[in-house]
Parts: sequence; structure tokens; C-alpha cells
Amino acid sequence: MKALVITLLFTLFASFYTHAQFSEETLEEPKKGLFIGGSINFNTSENKSATIFIDGIGIVSGSNQNAKNTSYSLNPTIGYQMDKHWIIGLDLLLTNSSSETDDTFNGLLIQEATSNSIGAFMRYIFNPQSKLQAYTSPYFRRSFQKSTFSFNNNSIDEFFAEETSNNFGLSLGAQYEISPWLRLRTNVGGLIYSFGKRNNDSLNFEAGEADFNSLGFNFNGSSIFFGAEFLF
Repeated sequence: MKALVITLLFTLFASFYTHAQFSEETLEEPKKGLFIGGSINFNTSENKSATIFIDGIGIVSGSNQNAKNTSYSLNPTIGYQMDKHWIIGLDLLLTNSSSETDDTFNGLLIQEATSNSIGAFMRYIFNPQSKLQAYTSPYFRRSFQKSTFSFNNNSIDEFFAEETSNNFGLSLGAQYEISPWLRLRTNVGGLIYSFGKRNNDSLNFEAGEADFNSLGFNFNGSSIFFGAEFLF
């Protein structure tokens, strides 16, 4: 009986050891430089404010404003690691956002927006010798956005907007290599330049089209993404 137990323990130990050795050997390097992955973002905020007005004859009035904002984004990616420093790839950015502002004087304003983008990106890794790697990522995205505004839940006051834009950006991020096959990644916004066209259509006003362009920094809760990538 004792011999049987020892034999079973030895066999179990040998099996674990062989599996560990096999796993280490197979995970030494990815078979290819290809990878697939994705990241997500979820952001919500609520702000409450109060304002007191005093008119010219001394009458005091107050206004309360409550604002709720919610957004979530999905960012699937596919790419190729060319060497220790450079990565190239394609991605999608699918975003949905909504906001409600309840004001004592102006009533309830509801805005909903969806945005679908397709683009290409590069990454330059500063310290590839480390498991925790910092990188910068230039990118380009073509974006299509639709927005709907409504006032006081009244359809007669609805306002629609469609926007097509080209976006050039430079973001910052970090990735952690759990193994040569798997890494975790986080990314934050940065410098972004956008230009495109916006079409507005309101039931109370004539439809209009306008060109726009903007340059600025994007560092807020809706620009922070967390995700993972699997290397082949």
C-alpha cells in the first residue's frame, strides 16, 4: 500500500514536471508576430450645481442643474509586431454615449450619440527588454457619428446631427507581458487633430452643413482603455 502511494505521488510529480517543462518550451517565443486583442472603456459621472441670481431690484432666484454622463467603448485590434520596438495594426472603435441635463430654467436636455471608427495605428515601445513596457502610438481613424438631442421629452424640439471626420492622434500607453503569448494593455488619450463635415437637421430650423477642424489634448475618463492581446 505504501509503495502504491509513493508510486502514485511520483507519477503525479513527474506529470506536473513534464507539463511545466513543455509549457516553458512552447512559450519561449510566439510562433509569429501576429496578434489579436481588444480593450474597453466605461465612464460615468454625475455633477450637481446650484446658482443664485439677484436681479436689479433685489429679487433673489435660484437654479439647480443635475448632469449625468455615461459612455462605453469597444476597441478590437489586429496587428503585427515587426521587431522589439515597432508594432503596426488595424482597429475599430465603437462608442455609445448619453447625457442628461436637468435644469430648473431650461428643463431636461437629453443627448445620445453613437460613433463608429476604423483606423490604423503604430506603436513604438521604449523599453522592450522589460515586462512592463511604455509606448507611444500614432494613429489615424475615419469616424462616423450620429447624435440626437431632445428637449423636455418633446419630439417637436428634437435635433439631429451627423458627422464624418478624419482623426490623427498620438496617444500614450503601457503593456505588461504575462508571457510571450499574452500581454495586458492600457492606453490613454493624447494629442488629437480632427477635421470633417457636420450635418445638422432640426424640426425648428433649416438643415445645415458645416466644415470643422480642431486640435487639442484628450485626457479624461472616456479616453482610458484596458485590454489584452494574444500573440500567435
